[in-house]
Amino acid sequence: METEAPSKPLIVSTFIVFVSFTIISAYLLISEMNGLITALTENLSHFEFEKFSLLGLGGFIGLSSFSIATGAYLIGKPLNDKGQAIALKIALAGIIIMIAGRIVGGYIVDYVLTSNGYQECQELIHMGPRHRLETWATDVTICEKLKSETE
Repeated sequence: METEAPSKPLIVSTFIVFVSFTIISAYLLISEMNGLITALTENLSHFEFEKFSLLGLGGFIGLSSFSIATGAYLIGKPLNDKGQAIALKIALAGIIIMIAGRIVGGYIVDYVLTSNGYQECQELIHMGPRHRLETWATDVTICEKLKSETE
């Protein structure tokens, strides 16, 4: 029993979604890492860091795999069985890197910041189901000042 091939508009829209999410995940990671590096090199008194961005590397890897597979299908050269198996393994590796990268990356970021004299402003953490925006400062008085400004 043969399955019907997906329609061209469905393939194009799927490709656009995968490529868009690939770009967004890379952008979020690079943007937050740039902010972190800037804060460290310029000795900023305080800054915010979004830990959700640590999912970006794994997301980029996994979504790139899907983007390539969908793009190959779109141009009329779908991946063979071996190529599909490799793409699936890369996508699964991306998911594992997302999970492990978020956990391990969070500890690494915390370690780097505390070893550079920053402390987390506990009262200014904003958490949601998919994000954790942390404020870091060089001094507890800066945390208190920032907290009073937000009230």
